[in-house]
Amino acid sequence: MTYPAPLYDAVVFDLDGTLAATDRFWPQAAEAGARRGYAELGLERELPTAAEWMGMVGLPLEGAFRGVFADLTQAQRAVLMRCCLEEESRVIRVGGVALIPGVEECLDELRDAGLRLGIASNCGADYLDAMLEGLGLARWIDEPRCLSSPGISTKADMVTDLLSTYATRSAVMVGDRRGDRDAAWANGIPHVHLSRGFAPLGEDFACEATLESLADLPELLHQRRRALAGLASQVGAARRIGIVGGAATGKTLIARDLARVVAPGVEVGEGAEGVDCLVRVVADPEVVERRIRGREGRLSGLRAAQEALDRALAVGADPATADFILDGSDALAPRIRED
Repeated sequence: MTYPAPLYDAVVFDLDGTLAATDRFWPQAAEAGARRGYAELGLERELPTAAEWMGMVGLPLEGAFRGVFADLTQAQRAVLMRCCLEEESRVIRVGGVALIPGVEECLDELRDAGLRLGIASNCGADYLDAMLEGLGLARWIDEPRCLSSPGISTKADMVTDLLSTYATRSAVMVGDRRGDRDAAWANGIPHVHLSRGFAPLGEDFACEATLESLADLPELLHQRRRALAGLASQVGAARRIGIVGGAATGKTLIARDLARVVAPGVEVGEGAEGVDCLVRVVADPEVVERRIRGREGRLSGLRAAQEALDRALAVGADPATADFILDGSDALAPRIRED
């Protein structure tokens, strides 16, 4: 099903378990590599289980190997990791990789709608390049990032860099692990969790939305347009709509996006002066704090984030009487409050 273009500018995807069906090749390749590594090191020990191999997916690989092979030396782990990566590269070269079902259709629809599509993955450059080529992802993804990208040390850094490259804060992060959510929230953008991914059993965490398949992502992203169109349908004969609200409530993007769905001739802008319909945007205090600490903390440091949070709390709610109160706590689906 085709939906109207989402109101977002970009979507950032995790790679393994989100776009790539890593479970089809990694455990087998890793086991073959570990056998080679054991022989090279003269080790006799049990191989990790398939679950342990899959538990590494989505994590920085050196740390993942350290967790599974904690009893080995750093040099021994380096040998094992090299052998495993060599086997993985061989599998990728011979075409042993595949996209997760539903990915191609989802990426086609988002690209055709004009969204910028990026990748943020805790992998190295060689692996990322091989997957972009082996899976054909380069036809959709215009900005891939990994731990080898210049100036990058964490997945949150990747998201920061992508938002800067795209020159927008109108973006969504999609992934299957807690680290993907953390990277999104560290940048003040919403996270969509894929439950069919490779998160280990019991890795439960809060997020804005959960999907079983990427095939459902276009419809989910349409919720914001539908919610703001619902608000636009209630403004009556208003010709000038003003948007007010506190810091980190989402008022700036809501003003921009509402302007895209109102009837022709209706003006939407921030501020209360000279308007005939006023919308106050609010958000739950914990959401405001999270957004400010994420956004300001990454851009200006923790001290600046605390100062921005103190200012936001000091200002409190906008005192102006409003015709509508819009809750922007969930950026995916802002809703009109009845109170």
